[in-house]
Amino acid sequence: MPLHPQAALAIQRAGDLPTNLSPAQLRVAYETQRLTLLPEKPAMAVTFQLSIPSDYGPIPARFYRATKGTGPCPLLVYFHGGGFMLGSLALYDTTCRRLAANGDCAVLSVDYRMAPETQFPGAVLDAYAATRWASDNAGMLNIDPDKIAVGGDSAGGNLAAVVAQMA
Repeated sequence: MPLHPQAALAIQRAGDLPTNLSPAQLRVAYETQRLTLLPEKPAMAVTFQLSIPSDYGPIPARFYRATKGTGPCPLLVYFHGGGFMLGSLALYDTTCRRLAANGDCAVLSVDYRMAPETQFPGAVLDAYAATRWASDNAGMLNIDPDKIAVGGDSAGGNLAAVVAQMA
C-alpha cells in the first residue's frame, strides 16, 4: 500500500534537523520547518497576546475565543509539546484556534520556560502559575472559573497532568 500523498509531503517537508545546533538555534530550525506543515488558521473573534505575572518572571501566553459571546465560557489552558525544549505559541497557534473553534471554549496557550536553560521544575511552576492566574482573572477573560480544563500535547500533556494533580 503506498503512503498517502499528504503524509509523504509532510515527511519531505519535515526533513532532518542538524545535530550541531545550540538549543536556541534548534528551536528556530524546528519551528521554521514545522510552520510549513500547518493547515489554514481558523478565524477568531478574540485573540490577544498577554504576559502572565508570576514569582518566576512573566509568562508569555495567547488567548483565543472563537465567538464574542456575551457570557462567560469554559476555558482550556493549553501547554504545547516539544519535549520540554521545543515548541512555541506561534507553532501551536493553529492548534489552539481549532480547539477554541471546535470546542466551543476559550483557549489560553501558555509558553512555559524550557530546558536546558530552565531546569525542572521550571515548566511545572509556570504551568501551574498560569492556570491559577486564569482562574483568578476569570472576569477579565470572560470565562467561567468553574469550567477550567488543562490539556496539552506531548510534554504539554505531562504538564497538564501535573497541574491537575497540584490543583
